[in-house]
Amino acid sequence: MTGSGTEGDPYIIQDVNDLQDVDLDLTAYYELGNDIDATATITWNAGAGFSPIGLAAVSYFSGGFNGNNYTIKNLYINRPATDYVGLFRQIFYGGGVKPFTSLKLHGAVVIGNQYVGGLAGFTSYGNITKCNVSGLVWGNIVGGFAGGLGATSICSFIGSVLVTGGGGVTRRGGGFAGNISQTVADCFARGNISLLNAGLYGRVSGFADSLTASGYTRRCYASMEMGQYSSKYGFNYFFGSHVLGGCYWDKDTSGVTTSDGGIGKTIDQLRTQSTFEEGGDATYDFSTIWMMDTTFVNRGMPYHIPPPDPPFLEDKGSLWVEGTELHYIDETYHERSFEAAAGGASGQDTGQVWIEGTKFHYIDSAGNERSEEGTVTGNSDDAGQTWVEGTEFHYMDENDDERYIEGTLV
Repeated sequence: MTGSGTEGDPYIIQDVNDLQDVDLDLTAYYELGNDIDATATITWNAGAGFSPIGLAAVSYFSGGFNGNNYTIKNLYINRPATDYVGLFRQIFYGGGVKPFTSLKLHGAVVIGNQYVGGLAGFTSYGNITKCNVSGLVWGNIVGGFAGGLGATSICSFIGSVLVTGGGGVTRRGGGFAGNISQTVADCFARGNISLLNAGLYGRVSGFADSLTASGYTRRCYASMEMGQYSSKYGFNYFFGSHVLGGCYWDKDTSGVTTSDGGIGKTIDQLRTQSTFEEGGDATYDFSTIWMMDTTFVNRGMPYHIPPPDPPFLEDKGSLWVEGTELHYIDETYHERSFEAAAGGASGQDTGQVWIEGTKFHYIDSAGNERSEEGTVTGNSDDAGQTWVEGTEFHYMDENDDERYIEGTLV
């Protein structure tokens, strides 16, 4: 890495190896110099993937970090027996607070034991701001953004949270955080949260499982699908008195009408700006922090200014064309693509999709028709349906046979 690690001359991270080398100095200042492709980490450390920053020293990061609005994509961490797992093991600021800001972590897979999150297993003090995470996060005391979360603002998570655990420990997690110990403001979580084994006791919450005596939330919302469990809570499970103004959960998407804190709203209400303008500290700032889009970006709900690059705000199952490829968002909110065989110019508009016979057709960016015949599953249903299942794109052909195509991770 170039630079000297000081505030005025930070280390510049230019690739995933530089990112791992943050381990060498956990108190220095760092910046991303460009987007980082971390796809190769799936093969690192005999399948365990990237080592959470701070794990080697069994310590915490207390340096400065500026993502410069660049993206780290496809980070892979698979450490199901390890506590405090995320891109960072722990982020902790004691007497002196350094900036941690403007990082995008997209398409991550993060698997750990207890205190697990996309960005970090645990954070405390300081103020993490303007960061967003997407992907699959798996563990106990788990959150899509962080397992244990300190002061945070203007951050988001979109993806899947899977709550695991055992050995007499209550399994618990939230869409954004496992637990919150300081003030979290102007954040949101969207996607799905579930228990790995619904037959074992556990609980899931849309935003956070619990808040501590020093933890508060303000102007935050959750829109999370939840499975059929007896213990599920719209916004949070514990310390609802510390859920302050402007905190909501999506009753329609979650199917949940109860929570220890927050206010349940229908999805139509969450697509209406006046819902977020209750007055005082409950009012969302739509001039400098939040925005909404009537074209249903982010499912029509508020998101941050400036918006992250596509496809962060897309919903699972979303389809679009780039060049000669069809792209889609799979069930764990990862972007995948496939290139079908070309069939010549069509005269139709780019992006059109349809099913013809046993094949799925689309019009690419050059106006050419392309088609792909998926693999038959043996199931049948009404022709014309499309959906995602796991990492695969599925469709029903004109013979009412189910077929699938598995795209490549982008």
